Amino acid sequence: MLAFIVSRLLQFARRHAGGVVPVLRAVQTSVGDPVNNMVGQEATPAERAEMRRDLRVGDSVAVQFARFPRQRRHRQFRQELPAGAPRSPT
Repeated sequence: MLAFIVSRLLQFARRHAGGVVPVLRAVQTSVGDPVNNMVGQEATPAERAEMRRDLRVGDSVAVQFARFPRQRRHRQFRQELPAGAPRSPT
């Protein structure tokens, strides 16, 4: 039974390393920086840095990938705006 579990865990790791990580890298390189796509041209570098910190997109791929199972366990996939909150600064 232990051999089966270890085998399944290795299959899981190989599948994710071979499939999920390359797709994540391809999306990050083809789409570009998500913060630059979200903010306008008039955003200052300080505002961009603050948004990167808030969204945690400045972390390495390994850190983001390691954070995902914990978020999945607690069902915290994204930050949601409260009702009535402005979507962009005016």
